Formats: sequence, C-alpha cells, structure tokens
Amino acid sequence: MTPRRRTWSRLGTTTSVVLLLAAGLAACSGGSDGGSGEPAVQPPSKASSSSLDSIEAARPQPGDCHSMTLSQVTATSADDTSTDCLHRPTTITVAVGSLEVKGREVAPGSRAAQDLMRRTCEPRAAAWLGADSLRLSRLTAVWFVPSPEQVAAGARWFRCDVVGFDRGDHLLPLPAPHQLRGSLEGAGARRYALCGTARPGDKRFQRVICSLTHSWRAIATIDLPGGKAYPGPAAVRDKGDDACSAKARSASGNALTYDYGWEWPTAQQWAAGQHYGFCWAPA
Repeated sequence: MTPRRRTWSRLGTTTSVVLLLAAGLAACSGGSDGGSGEPAVQPPSKASSSSLDSIEAARPQPGDCHSMTLSQVTATSADDTSTDCLHRPTTITVAVGSLEVKGREVAPGSRAAQDLMRRTCEPRAAAWLGADSLRLSRLTAVWFVPSPEQVAAGARWFRCDVVGFDRGDHLLPLPAPHQLRGSLEGAGARRYALCGTARPGDKRFQRVICSLTHSWRAIATIDLPGGKAYPGPAAVRDKGDDACSAKARSASGNALTYDYGWEWPTAQQWAAGQHYGFCWAPA
C-alpha cells in the first residue's frame, strides 16, 4: 500500500463568507411568503409611483463597478456604491434579473428569492469569468435585492456581482471588467485559484489567492451524498477521504509517498447549500 500522510479538517467559520451569509438568510427569511415561492410583494402606492421612473433609472447594469466593504458585500441589499471601473472596484455586476418565479413576483427577503438568485448568479458569474465552477477560485458570486426604498417604489430586480478575496476574508481590488472577464480560462485561472499558507487544520493555515505566497493548494472539490439534513461530521469526513486520497496521489504523479488534506463542510455550510468538501495537496 502506498504510504500517505492524511490531514482531516472541518471547514473553518470564515472560509466562505457568501455561503455563511446564505445560511443566515435561509434561517431567518421565512418572509411574508413563508418561503413557499408564492408572491408576497405589495404593489407601489400612488404616492411612491411618482418616484418609480427615477428608481428604475438607477437599475443596475452588467458592467457596473462598485466600491464595497465586507459588511456591504454580505448584506441583503446595497445602496448606491457605484465607482469608476478604473479605480480598482471590489465588486463588478455581471447580470441583472427579475424577482419572479414562474412569472410571479416574490418578496425580496424571501427564501424563494434567495434560491432564485443563487441559481441564477452562481452560474452566470462562472460563465462571465470563463469557468464551469467557482469552487476552486477566490472569485465568487454575491447577489443583492433593491434597497427598501427602491422596493417601496416598485423596483423588482436583483443584481449578480463578482467579488474576490486575496487573504482570508479581505476583499480583493479587481481590475476593470474587460480585464477580469474570462480571466478563469486557461492558464489565467491559477492566479485567482484557492491556496493555503500552511497545512489545512494548522494554526498558521489561512486561505489565500494563489498569486500570494502559499504552500498548499486546493486541487479538487468532492461532492458528498445526502439530502437537506446534515449527515454529521463523521459521515462527511469519511465519505470524502478516500476520493481525496486518490486525487492527491494522482496529482503527485503516483508517488510512493504523498500528502493530502481533506476538509469537509460544517452543518451551517451544509444548510447553505455546500454539499461538498475541499481536497488539498502541497503546492
């Protein structure tokens, strides 16, 4: 049997800002539609209708750039954070959609709206960047509904943005849209890939973009079986370990001795939709 060194590690609490945000929204967004997907949006009043034209004039457009803080990025809605695209924005809008499920409006804060935005924004962001998936990238998708004032005036859009992280949860200043678009195609993908400063589980371990100094790299994600209920840490740990070991051995060129780390999701991350873990190998 090939000697191997194994590291097991539960995903940390700050490894995925977006997924943890989604878990919080799912837990507290029963909304006025009860999460059923039924419309629960009141039409604008006559008083607010007069401002609808100006609100719709402020509707976001693909290619818009924004200067946002971490707290703004993890908020449900966003005020006007527009900035010049040459001034190193922190998010870039890649798609804009309508808050409709089967042709019927849904409340911006509802579970149905969150599911709609997740299903739309994640693949649209990946396609804009030239990738099939953003799992192994430090670039990811975030989404926003209109502000309460805009909703009251009749706005029913949602916005999909691309955001990046360089070290930990520190936002990555982004290049202009024409420079970032398609950047995950081919060799350019490595620049924005997910790496680590130490062995996963080590106290010195921190997620970083691969363009920074690193010693470990996430080489694959491994899907885990199970439904809505979290299978439990022992189950998700064991289910992915052999697959990760095989991938790490292959990445090592089938070396006689190889090292790897298997990192599985927490219950909170599972509830947010992350039914997969990360497989790591020395860089």
